[in-house]
Amino acid sequence: MNISTARGTRYRTRLLRISFAVGALTIAQHAHAQLLSPVTLNYAFSVPIAKVIPNSCTGGFVLVKGTVKLSVTTVQGGQVPFAVGVTYTSSGSGQDVLADGTLVLDGTQKANYVYSSQTVTDAGFPATPQDFMQDPAVRDYLVRSNGDQSDELLVDTAIDLTFTNGVPSAPVLQGLSVACSSIP
Repeated sequence: MNISTARGTRYRTRLLRISFAVGALTIAQHAHAQLLSPVTLNYAFSVPIAKVIPNSCTGGFVLVKGTVKLSVTTVQGGQVPFAVGVTYTSSGSGQDVLADGTLVLDGTQKANYVYSSQTVTDAGFPATPQDFMQDPAVRDYLVRSNGDQSDELLVDTAIDLTFTNGVPSAPVLQGLSVACSSIP
């Protein structure tokens, strides 16, 4: 009776060892597979714009209202160890105003301006960067809605986008710069 109990214990021990080894191998394969597949995260931000800017073509002022939308995609573990892609999409309008932002309603105002644009940036890194910043200028043409090209404006919108451990923070509008367009 003692002999059969001893044999039964040895057999169970071997069975436990084999089961444990198969279980550990299965867990290791699943963990290894998770490390190889890329991890993609998508973020979206919207930055409103409302600012009175000088119209360098006419000497007047324009109230620019619009939105810059940012779509950020980060990929960790793909062909590039860490990649960031950002799409900046802007749209809006402009109206002739006085220096204080009051609409010009005396009959001298022209048709409203319209604008829209899209800019795409991407960057690759050998590892997930601890901190980095992107600050592209999004360029828009403000064009009169009736097709009048006599006072088209170029507007550069500066945005700062900071990433910490690959995660973007809320973008910050740094400023607008305006110039009279020289399109013939």
